[in-house]
Amino acid sequence: MADFNEMVNEADPESTVEQVQEAIFFALLALINLLQKNSACQTQVREEGGIETLMRQIRSSSFEPKMTALLCLQHSIESNPESC
Repeated sequence: MADFNEMVNEADPESTVEQVQEAIFFALLALINLLQKNSACQTQVREEGGIETLMRQIRSSSFEPKMTALLCLQHSIESNPESC
């Protein structure tokens, strides 16, 4: 998750906001698949600070990353009470 945070914080200066948001959106889509019914991945995301990263994305002004982050959060706590 640290690499993901760095990608968001240190994006190519020539990238547009839309390009960065699109990259975030696709990264979150991949994370949805990884988290679904995968307790090892859910635990790793939690231990690496992923819950906090997802919470920041939920506060995003862009609809798609916000909704995708909500699905990631749902999958990260599903059957994994330590993540709650």
